[in-house]
Amino acid sequence: MRLDQKYFIPFLLICAALTAIVIFLSSLNYASNQRETFREEIEEASISEWKLYHYASGDSLSFSQFKGSTVIVHFWSTWSDLSLELNSVMSQLQSEFSGIVIVAAAARDAENLVEEHIQTTDFDFVYVDGTPLYQELMVPGLPSQLFINRQGTIVDQNVGKDVEAIRQKARELVNR
Repeated sequence: MRLDQKYFIPFLLICAALTAIVIFLSSLNYASNQRETFREEIEEASISEWKLYHYASGDSLSFSQFKGSTVIVHFWSTWSDLSLELNSVMSQLQSEFSGIVIVAAAARDAENLVEEHIQTTDFDFVYVDGTPLYQELMVPGLPSQLFINRQGTIVDQNVGKDVEAIRQKARELVNR
């Protein structure tokens, strides 16, 4: 069966439109699945077993040393403009709510770029290599945050740059 030449262009346009719709819906489904997988990984996570490389000391860091403190694990990267903007927000939260410890977990980044960033900022963060944890938890994107209460339990998470949601979650974390 041959397609008449006058129907060829409309046929291609219909095919292109259907392909675009399938790609769009698949992308939405993929993002939703990633976030659900992230939530599941968080529920199964054992914080006491997390060991991360601490940039300042060069030693491994255990989350058990933060027990009794409210902690926000902030996954970020030097190549992500949103992450760098949120570093300032995290610093403001730390000033606004005394007692919050910000663990700045650099993910998928070159060590020299992270160390350069640390030297050029004055944030009072605990800087760690977050790539192994980022991969273990299957974090769906950068920036992302985990909110950990004084008992060492993950109580909430955030993906993206919703500053108001992050502030609200930090407020709830401190008031628990």
